[in-house]
Amino acid sequence: NGENKIRQKVVHRDGGIEMANWLEENKYLVLKAFSDSVNADMSGGWRGIIEEGDLDFVIYDDGGGIKIFIANETMSLPLDSIGIEGGTSKTDFIEALEAAELIIGYDVAKFDLPLIEHFLEVKIDTLTKDLLSDCIEATEKHYVSKTERIPLETLYKANKGWRKHINFRPQYLTTLYSRIRDWRRGGTRSVLRSVKFDVFLITETAQSIYQKNQITFPDKETGKSISIPHKF
Repeated sequence: NGENKIRQKVVHRDGGIEMANWLEENKYLVLKAFSDSVNADMSGGWRGIIEEGDLDFVIYDDGGGIKIFIANETMSLPLDSIGIEGGTSKTDFIEALEAAELIIGYDVAKFDLPLIEHFLEVKIDTLTKDLLSDCIEATEKHYVSKTERIPLETLYKANKGWRKHINFRPQYLTTLYSRIRDWRRGGTRSVLRSVKFDVFLITETAQSIYQKNQITFPDKETGKSISIPHKF
């Protein structure tokens, strides 16, 4: 099952160099945050979302396996559904963020990390790698006069390619607002699995970009794969 293979034990090769635990060896951390209070009608645009929204949880992987930080310590979540025994403490979560050489995400620079920092009331100085921002810059180089926001699953498919062992269940590929709806209806299990799957997609996509030194995405008009040189 694909969502259970986020931390891969498979040895990868890049120019003769074996890569057996990409995240741990490079001290990279991949994360995705979730907040059910993110509303389109919040004042102040993205800044309003960060300042008015409340963090619910963050699923992350630093090479030591999937972990979760739950903002409300009294909240009971079905963590068994994502193979986690318990949540990470606030102190341990901050230490993990600060110990990383690079924090990788999709929209991590404008959404995930600012939301986390606002909740924790700390400034995380760790460098970030935002796949969304990088992809937007790559599309600008291709289209010249415009940019395109490529969905995470499309970015994964273009850079990594669909693999038969990965089960892309519909509930894993959900929009933020679908997740918020499910969360408020008590569908915490599906939301946890969906966010965990995002961490998997981010990890796999980032690793592919790292190995190939390029970002690939489909041309909006022709569907043809476009590869733009990119230094990770």
